[in-house]
Amino acid sequence: MADANNEQRNEGADTSDIRSLSSDERVRRARELSAELRRQRAAERGETPPAERQAAVPSQAEPAQPQQPVEASATTPEPAQPQPGEPAAPPTPAQAEEPRTEPIAASTAAQEEPAAPPTFTPARPAARPPVTPFSWRMASGHAERLLSAIRAESAAARARTPVADTTRQKRGISRRMLLLGGFWTAFGLTMATALTSLDFLYPRKVVGFGGPIGVPAEQVPEPGGPPLQVVRGKFWLVNLQPGEGVSGELGEASDGGLLALWQKCPHLGCTVPWREDFVFGGNTGWFRCPCHGSTYTKGGVRVFGPAPRPMDTMLIEKQADGSVIVQTGDITQGGNDNPRRATPYP
Repeated sequence: MADANNEQRNEGADTSDIRSLSSDERVRRARELSAELRRQRAAERGETPPAERQAAVPSQAEPAQPQQPVEASATTPEPAQPQPGEPAAPPTPAQAEEPRTEPIAASTAAQEEPAAPPTFTPARPAARPPVTPFSWRMASGHAERLLSAIRAESAAARARTPVADTTRQKRGISRRMLLLGGFWTAFGLTMATALTSLDFLYPRKVVGFGGPIGVPAEQVPEPGGPPLQVVRGKFWLVNLQPGEGVSGELGEASDGGLLALWQKCPHLGCTVPWREDFVFGGNTGWFRCPCHGSTYTKGGVRVFGPAPRPMDTMLIEKQADGSVIVQTGDITQGGNDNPRRATPYP
């Protein structure tokens, strides 16, 4: 009973001492205890511990034993001894031919041969009880409990140590994400370019040339009067009288009205001015291009020069208050029927 109490007290003291050690010292102590347990179990089974077993092996190899000389009589069969009361057997021809001096020669050779030196076989040391590296001994059960306490304490220390969660961390970019990113980037750039192009193709709230240009009623020319140049809209506003705007067989006569002529020459794009003092074909007042001399009637019909066609016209919208709106973005290619395109006014 007293031994059990002493063992429990020693176990508690050893466990508390182990808990105060560092992790490296615990590992070293565990290895020593494991070696001690192996030695104790080997001693209980009557076996030699591995360390002493290695020490018992001689460092040098045993000397080879000399072979014993083989006697000549070993190879020669001895004659059979006659039984008592039986006559002796006659000698064989081989025994008769053998010389009688052979036993003497064999015994002489055996006497002359030196004696073999005695062989020495080291005796195997007796198994000794294992010696513990500590100044105290412990039972196998107590050592196992102490090892279990060390392992449990190490596991608890590892459980208390926070471990970083690296499962959600992704390193680098995968090939699939790279392809998806490139596709959606190219798609977005294409859509942005298309929307921008549509905005340019369909302009909104255009001011000036390309949009509607209004002309007040008081600025509208009188029938047969000189044309009005609207610089902001790049056109000439002409008020034709009935039959005006043709030259001989060139052009188609009309009942008169308002006509908006684009001031751009169809030849090379020069601005065509109105020449009130220019005389051509006996008549005064023509549209005359200063670049290459193309000449047009008051209705925009070409009568001379390198221009390929008459001047282009624009759409006119008459308002109730007498003013007009010219759609400079709605342009019709010029022709000999320009005078017939005139809008009646008023």
